[in-house]
Amino acid sequence: LIQDPEFDIFTGLDKDQYKEFRQLVIDMVLCTDMSLHFQQIKNMKSMIAMPEKNTVVVPQSQIGFIDFIVEPSFQVLGDMIERIVSPKTNPADGSPEDETKADAKVPEKSEPPNVPRPWVNCFKENKEAWATLASETKPRS
Repeated sequence: LIQDPEFDIFTGLDKDQYKEFRQLVIDMVLCTDMSLHFQQIKNMKSMIAMPEKNTVVVPQSQIGFIDFIVEPSFQVLGDMIERIVSPKTNPADGSPEDETKADAKVPEKSEPPNVPRPWVNCFKENKEAWATLASETKPRS
């Protein structure tokens, strides 16, 4: 392809520009060397501060994990389940979206389905257990 002037990307370059371009391409190829990649990964991992095993208070970490990750995730899950099982209505007129499938009209003000959320009590019990353990455990130093 390079021999065809239509496809030769080097035609507008003089000798010095060609040498510089060639060196840049070589440098880019060498930067893809996997040994350099693994060295960069190693450097990045060493820069990321990991919590010290001796100073981490596991019970408090678990409570924070439940409060900020688990409970909100399951709240969204419960809301999604309610939306999935609720009857679909057209917001403009309150009629079902697919009239061919719906023989009976859905009331305009239908109550959202009461989907049980059994995990709420489990989270409460789990947090209480971790709180008890946290009150008994002192941070190691």
